[in-house]
Amino acid sequence: MLIRNTLSGAVAYFTEEDLKKLQNWLSNQTEPVPETAISISDEDVSILIEDNVDETTELKKILKETRSKTSIFTLNFLPTTNCQLICSYCFENGINRNEYMDDNTLDLILVWLRKYLASNEQITELRVELFSGEPLIRKDIIKKALPRFKQLATELGLEMCVGLTTNAELLDQETAEFLSKYAWNRVQITLDGPRNVHNTRRIGKNGRPTFDKIMQNILMILNRDYIQKVDLRINFSIDIVSEIPKLINYLSDLRLQDRVKLTFALINNACKNQCSSASCKSSINNSAVADAYILFYKTAQEKGFDIPEEFVAGPFCIATLPHTTVLEPSGSLQKCFCTVGRDKYSFGDVKNNSMVEPRDSRFENFDERVMVCIKEACPLLPICNGGCVHNSLLKYGDSGFVKRFCEKDLMLKINKALLRLIYAT
Repeated sequence: MLIRNTLSGAVAYFTEEDLKKLQNWLSNQTEPVPETAISISDEDVSILIEDNVDETTELKKILKETRSKTSIFTLNFLPTTNCQLICSYCFENGINRNEYMDDNTLDLILVWLRKYLASNEQITELRVELFSGEPLIRKDIIKKALPRFKQLATELGLEMCVGLTTNAELLDQETAEFLSKYAWNRVQITLDGPRNVHNTRRIGKNGRPTFDKIMQNILMILNRDYIQKVDLRINFSIDIVSEIPKLINYLSDLRLQDRVKLTFALINNACKNQCSSASCKSSINNSAVADAYILFYKTAQEKGFDIPEEFVAGPFCIATLPHTTVLEPSGSLQKCFCTVGRDKYSFGDVKNNSMVEPRDSRFENFDERVMVCIKEACPLLPICNGGCVHNSLLKYGDSGFVKRFCEKDLMLKINKALLRLIYAT
């Protein structure tokens, strides 16, 4: 038997004999404490704890400390909402896809950013995440912005690094060379399966295939060591589950095990929404989705790729962190990537002369969101926190800010499988 503590991350292994001794002692604690009970009661393991310990209070304390100790300001910088691809499932569909940042807005961003960074002495690092429909459509504004962000960081004594989320079709060597001058250390690139599948789903305008160009650019930035590792997001829907292992095999044949981090993301065609947690699955069978993830992780492990120890949904959402903001091309400020272009989720604007704190309290209703979880004593709460807020908004409307989006069955099945894959050897 394997047991994982979702709060501490500790894993314990029991033989059948150990488990029997532990169960006997738990039912009759007048007997001497078995060694197994002592080892799993250790503070670093925390699988067996005293009845009077309130684990929910401990979790709240951890979340509060994480927020208060954050020393990194993350600026999610969107130079445009446009994209040269026409993926039918894109979560930005339905908004104005023709917004472009101008020089005046960039000037105002610098004014606002300087004020905020200077007034928060605990911030020691500025992280600029380039994100958009496709940010590299606006290489011009990126090449104006990064030197100015770097100058500001230097003046304030801050470290600076750059991340990029891109479809990679426009990621040429000149752009990679430029980004590398600004401590570029993270890139997320998306594929929708092997060539034959990707080229029917993730296509350019007029049906242009994109797989070969994207792979060419991935190999270019890796071979030239512009980036050490690519975060490769593999989108899937239930109808193409059998195709994803073929892509994993293809990547294995290229010997990219040490240069690629694989993540898998279910596409929900019902609500045209793309979510890393598993999306809003009103019409999708949870068991089939879980089986798909398990197949992908098993295949990836067999081919030598790293797989996660936990399947999480919610706890690291940027919308709940204090020093993060999503900056739209117009200068509007939001907290969640998935609400870009939807004005009712904006909490401020850099064009406002008064100081704007990058905070939206609507995303911070932890106590209300998890009331049912606490009553159920759900063991997944530390890796879920009530699930994705955006998915909850899709399901419940604005009341989703205080309602959980529960994926318990899915998460239990996947996490049990990950335990077996990683530890049951």
